[in-house]
Amino acid sequence: MLTNDEKFALERGEIPEALEDAVLEILWEDCFRGTPQEYGAPRLFQRLQDPRNGPSMEDLLRPVKEAPKMDWNLGAGTYKWNYSEEVIQKHLEMGCDFIDTAPTYGYGRVEKALGPILLHNNFKGTVATKFSKAHMRSTSVINSLWRSKKVFREQRLHFQLHWPNVKFSIIEALHAMEQLRVRGQVSSLGVCNMTTDMLANARRTAAISSIQIPYNPTFRWAEKRLIPFCKKNQIVVIAYSPLKTTKMLDGPLEEIAKAAGVSRAMLILNWERSKGVFPIPKTNHVKHAEENAQIVLLGNKIIKQVDEATNKGG
Repeated sequence: MLTNDEKFALERGEIPEALEDAVLEILWEDCFRGTPQEYGAPRLFQRLQDPRNGPSMEDLLRPVKEAPKMDWNLGAGTYKWNYSEEVIQKHLEMGCDFIDTAPTYGYGRVEKALGPILLHNNFKGTVATKFSKAHMRSTSVINSLWRSKKVFREQRLHFQLHWPNVKFSIIEALHAMEQLRVRGQVSSLGVCNMTTDMLANARRTAAISSIQIPYNPTFRWAEKRLIPFCKKNQIVVIAYSPLKTTKMLDGPLEEIAKAAGVSRAMLILNWERSKGVFPIPKTNHVKHAEENAQIVLLGNKIIKQVDEATNKGG
């Protein structure tokens, strides 16, 4: 049994070295209803726990892990969600099959509120959750997934590394993610907020199916290298903050949207889809949830007008 102090350390992801095997046994047995011997967890994760185990030459030369190809139709974000069940129901009614969330949203309240709503509405799509940059050690990665699985139960989970953290080994976190995928605890893996080179290296350790980045008419840096790289390797580019613009752009975009017979939000989201990007707009209004789901095929002329009205990033 763990003492209270040891449990609090586990909550923070701070596991004393002497307790690593004991904690891993508890996590794997209690959380995933298996035995550590069945998964080979203690030996594997004890090796990964050592921060000196960075990428070896063997790691760098290892071939890319083949990842399952994702084919989501409509996505929605839940950052700063106001816990409105009607909004989530409208997302699902409009055909949304990808809901993005994180344990850090609302200090954990977002996931706790979202889980029962999705269960009540018999959601059959994908729930994309994450682990934070403070939880990069392998034990913390497992613990973070355990918390989300308690909430989302049998939902199909897409597990993402939220932010890279130079204080920890990304290789260690990726190894843990891949082992969870191989053992069927999550359906697929993703990373967030990485450069093209970081993504290319991450794929040698874990089967990465997506990368989530900020992308919108004012922030187009990914068009130069990242998006072409992802298209070539069939990795989904998930765009958060897809509707963010500036006052300088609002006028031109409104004019283009009016000429195209769509709203400004519909123009921006469908322009992003034309770039091969999967936007996950967030909203707290039922009307906007319905509007964001409208897929419109924009003509080349409209796409070019939006391109010209915005500045490409480097």
